[in-house]
Amino acid sequence: MPHPLPPLLKGEGNVSDTEGLIAGFWLIEVSSKDEAIAWMRRAPFGDGVVLEIRQVFEADDVGPALTPELKKREERLRAQTASGPTE
Repeated sequence: MPHPLPPLLKGEGNVSDTEGLIAGFWLIEVSSKDEAIAWMRRAPFGDGVVLEIRQVFEADDVGPALTPELKKREERLRAQTASGPTE
């Protein structure tokens, strides 16, 4: 869903020029994109920092489209990921 972001929070997405780039991420649980923006405005970043806000979906967010078969598949993938590499 498109959402107009204040200039402080606009970004191009994937970074092509990585010279001098220091990257990381925060996961915050909020009820809206506006709440996420409010939190990030209080974050300890200096002037000129560009942030990218992305929504993370959980299986329950899919609603009725998440069939029992897909839910089992998702649970299997989570279990495989949690157990680590197979090699």
